[in-house]
Amino acid sequence: MHEELFVIRDLNHIDGEIETARGALARMIADVRATTDAINAAKKAIVETTASLDTVKEEERKLNRRMEEYILRRDRTKKLIDAGQAPDFLSAQRQLEQCAAIVDDLEVEVLEQMEQREALEAQIATTEAQVAALRDQDSRGRGTYTEKSPGLKAEIAALTERRPALLDRLNPDYRRVYGDHHKAGRRALTHINYPVCAACHLEAPAQVIIEVEQGKRIRRCRGCDRFFFSVNRPGLEESG
Repeated sequence: MHEELFVIRDLNHIDGEIETARGALARMIADVRATTDAINAAKKAIVETTASLDTVKEEERKLNRRMEEYILRRDRTKKLIDAGQAPDFLSAQRQLEQCAAIVDDLEVEVLEQMEQREALEAQIATTEAQVAALRDQDSRGRGTYTEKSPGLKAEIAALTERRPALLDRLNPDYRRVYGDHHKAGRRALTHINYPVCAACHLEAPAQVIIEVEQGKRIRRCRGCDRFFFSVNRPGLEESG
């Protein structure tokens, strides 16, 4: 088997390990960003909900003051009627009924405002609990990144340093082909799962299969342009 196929195999392994390490770093960074964004969104929601709560509280205070005024009017009128001191009994009776009806209506409005206030207070409490949980999650995520990122970055650097020497061992054409696959995020090496390419499933010509099995020439797939490393026939395991 040609030495350059082993070089390509080693490059594939190295680039795969680099990709895995970079993926791990990217996921940790994405997790921290996600929790940070979630915390900021929750804090913004608390500010907005608190503003709504302040409005509801102010409206509740206004309704309570208005209700207290009508309760005083109702009770004062009733007292005059009960004591027989009302200048005009019928007018006083109508005023009593009107005040009582207004008080009833205001009591309903106050109850509605109280329900809104309690719902908003519960919403704020829930969101504050979410913020606390998110901060714990964010702290763990940052701790994980602080702990693991130096090793991953060192691993990436060490693996990257090995690439140039391997690339120099490939002829320019193979180096170009490998580079094209690498830029596209594809593995450059594959097998023939007799009789088709393991990567794109295009059937390989019989002569190509023979040459790959005998190691006479480096051959590439006509469909995906990957290098063929070996031929896997039914009942045999992959050889590379």
